Amino acid sequence: AAGDKTLLLSGGSGASAFPRLYFGGGGEPTVAGVINRSDPAKDLYFDETTDTGKYIFRSTGDFTIAGNVGIGTPNPQTKLQVWGGGVDIRDANLNFSGTTGRNITNVNKLTVTTIDPVYEIDGQKYATYGHSTVGLKEEVVGKGELEQLIPDLYVYVIDFDSAETGSDWWLFREVTAFGNEWEDLVVALTPEGKADVWYELLPDENSVRIFGNKAVTVSYRLIAPRHDWPDINTNRITDPDIIGTKIR
Repeated sequence: AAGDKTLLLSGGSGASAFPRLYFGGGGEPTVAGVINRSDPAKDLYFDETTDTGKYIFRSTGDFTIAGNVGIGTPNPQTKLQVWGGGVDIRDANLNFSGTTGRNITNVNKLTVTTIDPVYEIDGQKYATYGHSTVGLKEEVVGKGELEQLIPDLYVYVIDFDSAETGSDWWLFREVTAFGNEWEDLVVALTPEGKADVWYELLPDENSVRIFGNKAVTVSYRLIAPRHDWPDINTNRITDPDIIGTKIR
């Protein structure tokens, strides 16, 4: 009936009856509740937290729940489905398409098989894929206009000391380790048009000079190890908790 607050469970009575719902504390169930089973090692119970009126599930052992489990949804479609605040978790799938609650925080290492951000253009969805980089590398790309230094010699300077805080150059230099003589910095150049281009590393001046024989635009790519690469290697064979893509 409407307003009826009775909870009915079958299974008989007595301390070892199965199943049985027990509220401790006497009277109102404000302290704890226990779903008691004949095997105490498999009890599932509610435990009061330090915040009055809030409870969490605890277990003194292993237990099995048949069927699907839903949090925030009365009709879970998979073994575990969590729904709410724009987040839809179904088994191993996390959907952060909602307008809130789209952050993943405090993750030490995130291992995935495929990264494919989806773009929707005119109602059609297209997948893009993140590229793989071997080793702990950072990179920055850009373009520079070669300006005449002397007859038949043109130059463009990447000066890290003059880089604006927060700019691509500045951030790249802050998060990388070039090595004592910049031996770990890789520079790739491509001129726009037919021209000869080359570069010079100047560690003492904290800069890279790009030269050419013509006044052309040069595309550049700088690649260097991440600043913490000596402390983090690529060997994860001894870590059983990290599972990635297997290659045969």
